[in-house]
Amino acid sequence: MDIVTVGSRYQIVIPKKVRMEIRGLKPGARVVVKANSNGTLAITPKLSTQDWLAKYTGVGKKAWKGVNVMEYINKLRDESEQKLKENPH
Repeated sequence: MDIVTVGSRYQIVIPKKVRMEIRGLKPGARVVVKANSNGTLAITPKLSTQDWLAKYTGVGKKAWKGVNVMEYINKLRDESEQKLKENPH
């Protein structure tokens, strides 16, 4: 745990050790500051749309490895249409 000093303008400096542990935290980054009911503070990075896209792009890539996605979707569509023909209710 690191201890920081609150300046006269209520500013703090996040210690380098903590900054290195928080991915996506860089100068100009936005953070959410929340006062907890027990008198503590929670500071959480707020991901921008670009940060969010960069973080989550390709997440499901391994799940589809070796599968032709268009063939799979067409197969599901054909099965669904066949079921509708067999049972039109």
